[in-house]
Amino acid sequence: MDLTVLIVALGFVFIIEGIPYVASPQAVKRFTALITTIPERVLRAVGIAALLIGLVLVYLGARVLH
Repeated sequence: MDLTVLIVALGFVFIIEGIPYVASPQAVKRFTALITTIPERVLRAVGIAALLIGLVLVYLGARVLH
């Protein structure tokens, strides 16, 4: 694996993470206030689901689609 791929992937993460702040900062503020009301176990479950989806996508990109 080339270091360039890692840098490009991190760049895409920053781009995707930055889009909501540019597109609708008010919605980000509302969501930030709302997220404090969500139980920790629900947040943890969502985090685990996102992690697993990410792992599957990385696997597919590295093994199946390559």
